[in-house]
Amino acid sequence: MAEILVLGAGVMGSAFSVLLADCGHKVNLIGTHLDTDIIRGILRDGIHVKLKVKLPDRIVASTIDHLEEELSDRSDLIVYGVNSAGVQWANRQLGQLLKKSIPILMLTKGLAVQNNAIRILPQIVRRDMLDFGLNDISVGAVAGPCIAAELAARRQSSVVITHPDPELLQWLLKLVDAPYYHARPSTDLVGIEVCAALKNFGIITQKKAIFSKLWK
Repeated sequence: MAEILVLGAGVMGSAFSVLLADCGHKVNLIGTHLDTDIIRGILRDGIHVKLKVKLPDRIVASTIDHLEEELSDRSDLIVYGVNSAGVQWANRQLGQLLKKSIPILMLTKGLAVQNNAIRILPQIVRRDMLDFGLNDISVGAVAGPCIAAELAARRQSSVVITHPDPELLQWLLKLVDAPYYHARPSTDLVGIEVCAALKNFGIITQKKAIFSKLWK
């Protein structure tokens, strides 16, 4: 059993927490400042107001002001469940609290510009953590297709988990070994993350094109 901290209590961060709990891990689900109502609902009756499911008892939900006490030396993995605009905010929150380098797994998708170059988000995390003296942060990622509501309902889901270190990649795969979650490995972190980001961009562009035709 691992102890895992998930930062971001939105639909995907919370759905992934359900998976982790089903795999026998202790999960500390920390809501951001945007997730206060969600966390309050979970603390009240255990139900995630957006996913409409009751979260397993292995998930301990807390608001962002409890991040420091929940992020301990016992944490084996940190999962980013924030949106792409919140990645650097999450880096600052965690960077100032981390006493050692804990592996990070990103559910967040997207690309960002840093130092006049386009980078994948795991590269942004590693670069930002250098400012806090964390030189050996290990960052991997999960790429879909996977819909949060279906994952939370424990329906069959297929993903790619990517990490440049084959040994850590195998460890991550074992962490999420549930019968309804089918994860394939890849060490091509850049390739997988670029494809995942462009896939989302393509969907948004397609939707905009459809709506523009409807409103003509």
